[in-house]
Parts: sequence; structure tokens; C-alpha cells
Amino acid sequence: MAKEWPNRYGEGAELIELTKINGEIILLNCNLIECIETIPESKVVMTNGKYHIVRESGRQIIDRVVEYERRIFGKAVTRQGIEEAAEL
Repeated sequence: MAKEWPNRYGEGAELIELTKINGEIILLNCNLIECIETIPESKVVMTNGKYHIVRESGRQIIDRVVEYERRIFGKAVTRQGIEEAAEL
């Protein structure tokens, strides 16, 4: 689920909510996700090299990113488009 949270600069930041293996809720900026590995959990690798192991499947994470992108860009965003862009 995409949520709007204030960032340290006082502006809104769109984040997706994911659940770590231990049940802790984390909020990630989906624009900083580099890739998602299925191991069988999902390993979300960020552009800075850090990663998070989460309970959600790769498909669930993609759905949350699509929801976020639709809020920003409108209905033109599809899961297939995001999956194809990730393969580039």
C-alpha cells in the first residue's frame, strides 16, 4: 500500500509498506529499488546496495509499486510496463 509520509524536508514522500520476516513494518521509497530477488522470501535490493528481506512476494511488491506510480502518473502505468522496464 502506498502511503504519504512527511520527509525530513517537510515535503510529502511516497513510500510503499512492506513487512520484514520478523514482522516489523518498513516503509521504502520504491524509486530506490534496484531489483527484487526471490530466495524464496523476497530480497529487495536498493540502489545504495543495502537490501531488505520481506514477507511479500515479488508480485505483491510490484503491485504496490504500480499503485504508487498510478497515483503519480495516472492509469497509464501497468504491472507489465514496470516488469519490462526492470528487464532493461
